[in-house]
Amino acid sequence: MRKHSKWAGLAALVLFTGIPVFPATPDVVDWAAFLGRNDLTWTAPPKAWDEGPFLGNGFIGAYMYHDKDNPDWLRVELSRSDLYNRTGGTIECFRYASGHLYLKPKGKITGTHYRLSLYRAEATGTITTDRGEIKFRAFVHANEPLLRFEAVGAGGESNPDCVYVPERAISTRKVRGKKPIEPRDIEPEPVVSKEGDTTLAWQPFQMGGGGATAIRQFEKGSKRTLAISLAVGWTDESPKQVALGNVTRARADDYDQALKTHAAWWADFYPASFLTIPDSRLESFYWIQLYKMASATRANAPAIDLMGPWFASSGWCRYWFNLNIQLTYWPQLTSNHLDLGESLMKFIERNKQNLINNAPEEWRYDSACINGPAGPDMVAPMKTTSMGLECLTFMLHNVYWQYRYSMDERLLRDVLYPMLTRSLNFYRHKLIKREDGKYHLPMGFSSEYQTHAEDINQDLAAIRWSAQTLLAAAARLKIDDPLIPVWKDLLANLTPYPVDEKTGFMIGKDVPLEHSHRHWSHLFMIFPYTLLDLKGPDRALVEKSIKHYLSMSSAHAGYTYSGSAAMAAYLGDGEQALARLNTLMNRFVRPNTMYGEAGSSPVIETPLSGARSVHEMVLQSWGDTIRVFPAIPKSWTDMSYRDLRAEGAFLVTAKRKAGKTVYVRVESLAGEPCKILHGVEHYEFKSSRPMEPVVSADGVAALPLAKGDWAEFRAKGETDFSIVPVQPVGPANPWGTVPK
Repeated sequence: MRKHSKWAGLAALVLFTGIPVFPATPDVVDWAAFLGRNDLTWTAPPKAWDEGPFLGNGFIGAYMYHDKDNPDWLRVELSRSDLYNRTGGTIECFRYASGHLYLKPKGKITGTHYRLSLYRAEATGTITTDRGEIKFRAFVHANEPLLRFEAVGAGGESNPDCVYVPERAISTRKVRGKKPIEPRDIEPEPVVSKEGDTTLAWQPFQMGGGGATAIRQFEKGSKRTLAISLAVGWTDESPKQVALGNVTRARADDYDQALKTHAAWWADFYPASFLTIPDSRLESFYWIQLYKMASATRANAPAIDLMGPWFASSGWCRYWFNLNIQLTYWPQLTSNHLDLGESLMKFIERNKQNLINNAPEEWRYDSACINGPAGPDMVAPMKTTSMGLECLTFMLHNVYWQYRYSMDERLLRDVLYPMLTRSLNFYRHKLIKREDGKYHLPMGFSSEYQTHAEDINQDLAAIRWSAQTLLAAAARLKIDDPLIPVWKDLLANLTPYPVDEKTGFMIGKDVPLEHSHRHWSHLFMIFPYTLLDLKGPDRALVEKSIKHYLSMSSAHAGYTYSGSAAMAAYLGDGEQALARLNTLMNRFVRPNTMYGEAGSSPVIETPLSGARSVHEMVLQSWGDTIRVFPAIPKSWTDMSYRDLRAEGAFLVTAKRKAGKTVYVRVESLAGEPCKILHGVEHYEFKSSRPMEPVVSADGVAALPLAKGDWAEFRAKGETDFSIVPVQPVGPANPWGTVPK
């Protein structure tokens, strides 16, 4: 397990090497207590998927709530993240439910108290009825394919009843959309059988294979203990044996033993980084998102779709590629949990040929693309004449970030470079060089804006970013690519972004932003591509464009505010960034920090992207410069973080006290050039080996850090540089459900 003992080791470095260092900055976080103050709690029964506790390990997920049909019963919605199937041989591919478990009290509920422990990733609760009391606890094991559930009854609630209810696989997208249900949309009835003390539910698919749910139930006095496993297969009935084998290995008395190994994984997960801010609600929201991200995926798990490993009746029961999956994979970067991003990297690598086949047949020799929603195989073809939106480039920007934060050259060479070349080639096939000598795009559309236009800004930004990135990648990889002159020509002669003098960036040529638009697709050159000079003449245009975008709010969604919060942070405006995050939490985030659209259909990306916006407030590293505390509201006078990760594979630790930055430490993991705007006014400087920072006129310090080197800036006169939780300010952590 990771013990994070490097700080204590600094003192030993002085004794044995003579290298001048400061005394070690202590890491004295009591993680159980700190995360405990950020737990979700309920003093009234949660009544829907977006209110109750949620558990997961990237494969198996569970929501817990009381549904309207049976308000006295606790419903545990079971799901498997890869329970997908095509409908009747079409390319449409949907996710399906796995059934649910009911904990059925004998009496009427008179009181409840539930808690979701972030530190242990365990849900616990007490249900009081007019006949007695039931205590329950549950967790989805961190690295085993099992959900464990235990219920203990007292008084008239002894021997609590636990009942599994299978659900037939049907496209909930068609149900929610009130579309005609054809025979191909409904899979056969699930088959339920008993295997000794185990219930086995088998959901066969018309196309072959299916999903299995195995539940083994143990009874001992007034205690019921359940081991639940879900498995999926696409060709045969082997998932039955897999699920049965998983629960067969479980014992009646192993809940506590399994909890130890499960909790140990989570205790090792959190300390990879630390962040504390004097805003109780936002701090709790942030840590819940890290819990959610680690519950939703692992390096070897399926990529996260719109619902994560959880399922509720939804129109969003598959993958969407025009924004959703991209925003989902943002929190793991700065929080120093890059392993969680590996599921997306493998998703793209695994489906490389399908991405190529999505291109029109005559372009497949050099192109790749993806259009709209798809299943786990990424089959979403485009036609030569289609005005559909090409989403691969935006997704490859996630690969670029994963590379930049890790400096994993294999990712650059084997994944990003070849696929980005192909996605840019797709655009090149569409570009037209007109009499003005500029390359133009034919009629198309910007994500979710109904008016079509030529020279869509979203695509122009994607082309510019792609060409710049490929040129830099070719130089780093020392590839003499014959396309280098082509990319340079594109950058020199691509038509400028269409701009309206009064309102800023337009949707495209002759199409200004005239009505409310939830997607900031026309502003991608600001964020996430960061293609503009925010210190120069571009700044006024950026500010004007964002102001106009936010001025029409009727169609805004939650990610409108997570995206615009990040843009405010890029402009150095901490007050606006915080205000927009507050709008996100006030108007759009549900009681358990989940998020929904289109009639409460669950979608996962927006709260996770909100965590990324917090990162942009406290640490930025776009371009070639690390910026410490770049967008801090005045109210955040005391705060700190440890081992947040920056582009170039740097770990940054920093402390702010009484409104001033008093400590910054940067450690190089890859030996990349380091330029840092640290913000410590009068400082003492020390480093792992003799060096001096070269400071520019604007305060940026260039440091010659080799791999493994570190440097520190400490405010003169300060003595306390410990990185510990700050005192919460404002309303108490509100997440969960409380009585109105």
